[in-house]
Amino acid sequence: MLCNTKPYRNQFAAYYDKIYEKKNYLEEVLFVEEVIKLYQIERHKCQDAKILLDVGSGTGTHCILFSSRNNFSSSDYSVFGLEPSKDMYEISIIKLRNIKNRNVIFINKNVEEFVKDKYKYHGNIKCEVITSLFHVINHIHNKDDLERYFSSVRKLLCKDGLFVFDCWNYEEVLKEAPKVRKTHHVCSDGTGIGVELNPNFDCEKEIVELNMKINISKESNSNEFNNNLRLKMWNNNLICDMLREQNMNIVKMCPAFELNRDYSGSYKIVFVVGG
Repeated sequence: MLCNTKPYRNQFAAYYDKIYEKKNYLEEVLFVEEVIKLYQIERHKCQDAKILLDVGSGTGTHCILFSSRNNFSSSDYSVFGLEPSKDMYEISIIKLRNIKNRNVIFINKNVEEFVKDKYKYHGNIKCEVITSLFHVINHIHNKDDLERYFSSVRKLLCKDGLFVFDCWNYEEVLKEAPKVRKTHHVCSDGTGIGVELNPNFDCEKEIVELNMKINISKESNSNEFNNNLRLKMWNNNLICDMLREQNMNIVKMCPAFELNRDYSGSYKIVFVVGG
């Protein structure tokens, strides 16, 4: 097992899109497009990406947005989403039925399983762009698993391809642990979503445990449940060393979705990595 999928099922999966309805997915997609233009097309004179693979695609929002963009909307392009959580994967399949573009393929596997079975889906698949967004690697708790994850990505990435992923900034978490936070928003369908986040940082194990109390309300009905996310804080230098061991070149490290700023002082980092 590479990622722990237990928190991403049942009620949390069912309400996931409502809980994160205010998340700016489009900003992240536009960031990846900017990276492709700057580091792939202009520098290597490549064609636009033919295959984009999103590792840890969740309920499919990033993939569906990618498929609607000019770079990826043609029938010549394919967008693959890998999601190991069965509940999240099934939601992405339902969402796919309601969009016009059909160049998206969702697969209920982790990246290592996909490498072993890739001939079933697209022959000897090589990807111009691989993304892994919303701190997927922080759901990997074991160093050997993280090495296998990067190794699997490397096997799928073509020459001059780009791998873009984000994660928590270990150095900043050490300086200032995450704090208790309460949020509330009203979804487009009128559903009220309240989230109380009680984090606990185990410095010795380098684990941030996010204890979530989630309240769902609509009209006179309400529902409350708890969910627990355990995130491993990976040392930035360790990540860089692992990438280099896979013969991947670190092109850029920046704060979350701000390409032209230094990442120091930021809680989240984006890595842009070349194949």
